[in-house]
Amino acid sequence: WRPRGVLLGHLMEHRKAVTQMAVAYSGDFFVSASADETVKVWDLRRLERDVAFHSQLTYAAQPGGRITSVAAVEDDASVASASATGSIHVWRVDVARRRAAGSAGGASGGPEKYHGVIGLRQLDPGSGAVLDMCSWGPNVLLYITQHGGVHAWDLRVKQDVWRLPCPPSMGLTEHLICEPCGFPGNPVVVPGGGGTWLMTGGSKGHCRLWDVRFQLPASTWQHPTGASINAMAPALAPASRLGLSHDSLADLAGVGAGIGGSIGGGSASSGAGGGAL
Repeated sequence: WRPRGVLLGHLMEHRKAVTQMAVAYSGDFFVSASADETVKVWDLRRLERDVAFHSQLTYAAQPGGRITSVAAVEDDASVASASATGSIHVWRVDVARRRAAGSAGGASGGPEKYHGVIGLRQLDPGSGAVLDMCSWGPNVLLYITQHGGVHAWDLRVKQDVWRLPCPPSMGLTEHLICEPCGFPGNPVVVPGGGGTWLMTGGSKGHCRLWDVRFQLPASTWQHPTGASINAMAPALAPASRLGLSHDSLADLAGVGAGIGGSIGGGSASSGAGGGAL
């Protein structure tokens, strides 16, 4: 969809429910994860001009359980996919690019042909199903497991660098969002990057804001009805439209939707002292 409500395409290749989507850092393609145990790659540049639009590639090397989450990582063509069996795969879409018109020195334009998928690395934390993921800058992947809370996997050293324990009294932590920011190689502000804050949501309606500098919870809210947090997203609109004053601009504003149909929100901002709420 375009923001003005115009339908651009109706994509129906998955055989079961679509669980999550993510856009590559380049903006050339997006991926869709599904309960049919596959991830499909879709070319965004061809979406409007191709009458018979179809996926360019299918990643099916993660069998045994539904794909629960996908995230863009590392560079403009790499993707991480997580499974209900507890595995995480990092892979790269092999794309041949055409030369941009009038460019010098072999500068490339958009994707010309999708050749296949290159597997890069795999991780099996052994803590149950992986429920959600979010990139924390280009080289760190945050993920939630069924039994182990929030983990930070440094893709360069191939191991977790820190973990945030989530108390069982607040229910199962199922969703997370990261502070939007840019990083080298991708200066555009994106929902996921190595900032200061992250927010988690769980099955008993709790939204918890974490200060990653100290790996401690800064504040906690609960959904008014106690309903499970079904989805979360960073609120990227201007501060005035979010009901925030201009002298307290939010670094992270989150919106959590409960199964009961209502929506709640919370925000964090950096003050002179390093972190005012």
